[in-house]
Amino acid sequence: MSGIAGAFRLRTMARRDSASLVRRMLAVLAHRGPGRNAVFRSSDEKLIFGECCHGDPADAPMEGGAEAAVASNQADTIRAVLDGQFYNGRVLRHGLIFDGHRFRGEDDSELLVHCFEQHGMECLNHLNGRFAVALWDDRFDRLILARDRLGKKPLYFVIHEDLLLFASEIKALTAAVPFRRRIDPVAMQQYLAWGFIAPPLTMFQGVGKLGAGEALVIEPGGMLRRMAWWRPCRDSRKAARIRTLPAEQHRTNLRSLLDHSVADRVSDAVPLACLIGSTGAEVSIAVQAARMIGRPLEAICVHAHEADRPAPRSDSLPLTTIALRPQEVIDALPDLVRHLDEPVADLTAPFLWCGAQALRSNGIAAALTGDGADALIPDALSMHQPRRPGLLARLAGRWRQPEADDEAPGPFSSADLNLLIGPAVAGPARLAANTALSGGLLETPSWLGDGDAARATLALRGTLPEARLMRADKLAMAHGIELRAPFLDHQLVDYVLALRGVPGGGRLLAELFGDGSADSDAAAAMGRWLTGELGHCYEEVVARSRLFADGLLDRGGCLELLRRHHADGRQASRLWAVLMLAEWYDLFWVDNDDSGTAPTLPWPGHSVAAE
Repeated sequence: MSGIAGAFRLRTMARRDSASLVRRMLAVLAHRGPGRNAVFRSSDEKLIFGECCHGDPADAPMEGGAEAAVASNQADTIRAVLDGQFYNGRVLRHGLIFDGHRFRGEDDSELLVHCFEQHGMECLNHLNGRFAVALWDDRFDRLILARDRLGKKPLYFVIHEDLLLFASEIKALTAAVPFRRRIDPVAMQQYLAWGFIAPPLTMFQGVGKLGAGEALVIEPGGMLRRMAWWRPCRDSRKAARIRTLPAEQHRTNLRSLLDHSVADRVSDAVPLACLIGSTGAEVSIAVQAARMIGRPLEAICVHAHEADRPAPRSDSLPLTTIALRPQEVIDALPDLVRHLDEPVADLTAPFLWCGAQALRSNGIAAALTGDGADALIPDALSMHQPRRPGLLARLAGRWRQPEADDEAPGPFSSADLNLLIGPAVAGPARLAANTALSGGLLETPSWLGDGDAARATLALRGTLPEARLMRADKLAMAHGIELRAPFLDHQLVDYVLALRGVPGGGRLLAELFGDGSADSDAAAAMGRWLTGELGHCYEEVVARSRLFADGLLDRGGCLELLRRHHADGRQASRLWAVLMLAEWYDLFWVDNDDSGTAPTLPWPGHSVAAE
């Protein structure tokens, strides 16, 4: 567990106290790595970056030059900080030692440095794990920020005056520099339409984030270059060969890939458990992990407290059940919003929060989850994507009016938006102006076509990372818990995508991996609670929130949603989306006044000329 933060001076003659800003950011991120801080200061003070991680505080100085604890190569020309873990570290290390590299310790950050020294930017393709990294190459005066293939770890950045600041969480950036916290109207509409905000936007105007499998390279002279270093199913010839195999060979290959993925995630000595929802996929993962470690794996299941319903039971797992009550959801709202940084319209978030609390109280440091199963198994795509592949078109800048029989891609349809959005935000046509949003980074392989496989690819590149994985990482890390998702091994993902369109492929996946359907029990419980205690909380928030006083949403329209929910019980996701947005707006003291300046997100292409 760790968090990373840094400050890069874009103008060579500028002088800023970057070290104090980095200290401030690492202090905010302390929950991600309570123990020690390691910080590197370049000789010309152009870059200061560091990480907070587990360990003895005496092991690392707060800052320094060649003696800093930030991982480096022997010549100290390459430095790196890492949030996350590499699952194939042992294999990589042996290969690099064979090629003549000498290691000072066992740290994954040092492994990254040597891998970059050996392979350059291609090193990212050699890494298997969950990670966000910052890497400084002094030989070419180049800074590289990168996020793992499927976006399990977040990484944010902002340009403030002469500095590029980056950190694992937005709250670290907002604590470091006093930029105006202004809402981004396009991001707000994305959130209401889809339930998440697509990279590079965030809800804060001018604050950006890297997407899954993306890198940001800052070249000499202040030129920023955004690139996709990974796309799913890049090798179409390999996919074509997979599609020709018989069903029994698919069973063998898929079992082997999942076994290897689970083994990678249980191989260290960290106390491990399994976080169980209502999907058969998670039970399947827990059983496989228990078989590998030779003992039953502790499982924790958070369920809705219902007086007339028994707690879940399992004959195959030692299961601890925790009953969540609506008042506990209300009490947790401020913490949920603060740790998420920006609102996420996910009804299962309170259940994950409660599960992470239970893991921590039981002394567990890491947990396996079934995240990703519902994106891989065809029957459950509806949670992550619209029934028609409209997300890519929207990200490219088109707003499509839903047809009568079309499922809304997120909490709200465009008709809902017309009802809810206040006078301070432009209408849905505003989205059309954001033509640089996709940047080609969410392209699907041409051989996948426009059907089920294309939707799965978009789920893995868009909705899954932004709506589920970053949410899971932040809520779990708030309690010091690492979540590991065996279904999201990139080799397994590529194989499953290659099976799309193969007759019987969906049945085969469900047979091997279990039911990957969404956690509908949690969503149904939230729907019931919104007609009672949670609904009263919603009314109170709508009555007092500055979001409505500032004209961003229409108070009457939002109260009408609650009345609809009492009538049909089908507005839960919409109500939760509004509730999270209003709480976020008040908690982060967003200032929607047009006076003053806010940072500007540098897309497409950005250059800061040297003075």
